[in-house]
Amino acid sequence: MLEAKYAGLEGRALDARQAEAWRRTVETLAARFRRANLILFSSPMWNFRIPYRLKQLIDVISQKDVLFTFDERELNGTLNGRSVVTVAARGVQLSPDFPPDEYDFQTAYLKMWARMVGITDFHVITVEKTLFGPEAGSRVAPRGERPGAGARPQHSIEVNATP
Repeated sequence: MLEAKYAGLEGRALDARQAEAWRRTVETLAARFRRANLILFSSPMWNFRIPYRLKQLIDVISQKDVLFTFDERELNGTLNGRSVVTVAARGVQLSPDFPPDEYDFQTAYLKMWARMVGITDFHVITVEKTLFGPEAGSRVAPRGERPGAGARPQHSIEVNATP
């Protein structure tokens, strides 16, 4: 795969093995994004970022002449006219000690990727305080009572409808 990537960047023709690997992985996965009008990401926050599997998918499909092109002047995405909605789950709420504008690499990365591939219609739904489940913040249950019985889940949801 890596040989195929660099051959393409250098303008060299792919050999049969490289071309098959490229078609089977990059082109097959990228085709799903090209066919979509709406791309939905649902992602937990891992260490202020996206999980490695999602990052790997983005790395595989984000190839020159697949989801973007570039020249000496600019980068041009090929997914114009589509929308991205990201559901960002976080175990804890980002706080003044970790302000989202400085520490939210989860949605910032996905927004940057969307822009790179030509998508400017980007929306985020943030779900926070999921780490401890619905019992988080509820009273201590008396002996014999199920913990959290009758308590409302203490999750917060933020909907940001602006790109």
